[in-house]
Amino acid sequence: MKFMDKKEKERDVGIHIGNVKAVLTFGRYTPKRFHMILLYLSNLILLPFRVIFGVKTNWPSEESKKEKKFSWKRIKPVSFYLHPNEESAPHINVSGVTGYGKSTLINVIIEGIISNTDTRVVCLDFHDDFVDTMGKGERRIYSAREVELNLWKLNGKKPKEATTETVEMFTQILGLDYIQAHFLEEVIKTAYERCGISPDDPTTWDSWSKAPPTLEDIVNVCESLMEGAGDREDKRDFIALYHNLHSFLTSGVCTSKAIIPFLEVIQTNAVVTLKELGSEHAKSAFVELFLYKLYRHMQHQGITKGVRQYVVIDEVQKVCASGLEDKSSYLSKLCAEGRKYGFGVITASQTPEGVYKTVVENSPILFAFYQREPRLQSYVAEFISSGHAEYQVVIRDTLKKLEVSECLCITSLNKDPLLIEVEHMPGKQELPEGQKPTVVGPKRPF
Repeated sequence: MKFMDKKEKERDVGIHIGNVKAVLTFGRYTPKRFHMILLYLSNLILLPFRVIFGVKTNWPSEESKKEKKFSWKRIKPVSFYLHPNEESAPHINVSGVTGYGKSTLINVIIEGIISNTDTRVVCLDFHDDFVDTMGKGERRIYSAREVELNLWKLNGKKPKEATTETVEMFTQILGLDYIQAHFLEEVIKTAYERCGISPDDPTTWDSWSKAPPTLEDIVNVCESLMEGAGDREDKRDFIALYHNLHSFLTSGVCTSKAIIPFLEVIQTNAVVTLKELGSEHAKSAFVELFLYKLYRHMQHQGITKGVRQYVVIDEVQKVCASGLEDKSSYLSKLCAEGRKYGFGVITASQTPEGVYKTVVENSPILFAFYQREPRLQSYVAEFISSGHAEYQVVIRDTLKKLEVSECLCITSLNKDPLLIEVEHMPGKQELPEGQKPTVVGPKRPF
């Protein structure tokens, strides 16, 4: 992120998202004059019938006038600008049914970040939704098969530490049992030794002079140990491990054909397309391994102020369904620890229901588009309303009435939901003279 002095910061208007159409407020019954005129006229016309049949006149009661409740306050459209550096955390979560504007919003955010800041953005794209946005200027487009993700590079770690981490990750991604996980640890240790790297000899840990093992090496070692197992009772587990590793290798993740260094990818504005990987499991596994590398890189970068790197993950629910537990996932770790290191995560899904709870809870910037199913409406409304029952009812009713390009938004700076219409043409826009950059609704009564 570009660090600005006071005068420069005053000129910074943030990322233009769209126009605020309404603010959810809490207050007394205050009908508009137009509505009151219609009410008076309708009662005058129907007065004879009310007198004859003894029906009470439909005037607002004194109790209803004094009663406080949540309601949407329509306002003259005001531009809404996002300021990730000023939020409690830079993470953003977007949810909603396909076709209602999720990808449009994320493209607007990406374009705003790249155009208005020095923050780098890398997109992990399941369906090529961001290729057009990221294909401009000096931005790069990579295939997932080209990106080098060697998990066994030490980068300052001990071989035992790298082995433990990768065994834990592969155990959950491939669904290995305890015995297979133990064999995998033995296989990785042997692979290190065959590359001249001894876990007990620190002088052999120099990654510049000795190349670490690759996934092909791991599979070859597993095959040789399996053939040398003879008639051992546990040979069946070796065979199962080999088939798991071999199928993962053939999926295109971590192959020797990957020639683009990981650091080159994250040090530019880039999109990594996942379509060539084929299976959804391979795509999810690639994302998790990519985030593992990014997490380790983040820790080496050290603590900083401002956002220096964003990673965008579309269809994040597929990553969360990869088999990893919430707290073990590096997606969750990035969301939990990324703020202090200057790393932000932008996630998109059809609903937050299938997303790790840690990811949603650590994303103070939430955008919610139309939801069709009542169950999903309630789930999203619960997150936005913080569990307040009356508040939740209004949010749920609004979610099922949203039009295309309309969404609800809350942030740590705007705790009362805003109804926003997302712009269609991303880019930097200047604020009209005298107009405030954000709209903040009245405080909640709880």
